[in-house]
Amino acid sequence: MSTPVRRAVPVNVGFGAAARLITTGAVPSPHCIRALRDRLQDRLLAAIPSAIVNGHPHRRLPGNLSLTIPGIEATDLLDRLPDIAASTGSACNTGSGEPSHVLTAVGLTRDQARATLRLSIGRTTTDTDVDQAADLITRTAHTLMPAPANAA
Repeated sequence: MSTPVRRAVPVNVGFGAAARLITTGAVPSPHCIRALRDRLQDRLLAAIPSAIVNGHPHRRLPGNLSLTIPGIEATDLLDRLPDIAASTGSACNTGSGEPSHVLTAVGLTRDQARATLRLSIGRTTTDTDVDQAADLITRTAHTLMPAPANAA
C-alpha cells in the first residue's frame, strides 16, 4: 500500500462518520441552524438598536453572525462573557490585538472592527442557549456603552 492510500483511509472513515450523522438526524439541517442564528440576530438587534449585522442579509453561512456594536470594545465585552463562545473579528485574525484586516477590507473602520463580535451556532445549540446568550450579551453590552451625551 502506498502512502497516499494510507492517508486516504482516515479521511474516508471520517467522511463516512459525518455522512452517518447527517443521515440519522444527529446533525441539525442548515435550515435549523439558520433559524437559530436569525433568532439570535433578531433578539440582539431588537435590544441593541445601534448594532449592525455585517455581511449579506441572506447569502452567508447559516451558523455565523458577525455583529458590530458601536461604542464598545468587543474584547471588553467578551472578557465579561466567559460562558459565551464568541470571538472578535474574523476567524483568520483570532489572537491578534489588531482589528481584523478582513473586516476593514469589507469597509468597516478600525473602530467598527474593534466593536465586532463573531458568534457561531453549533450543532448542539438550542433555543434556550440562544435566548440566554442574547440576554447576557445585551445586558453586558449596555453596561459598556457610553452614556448619551444629553443625559443628565
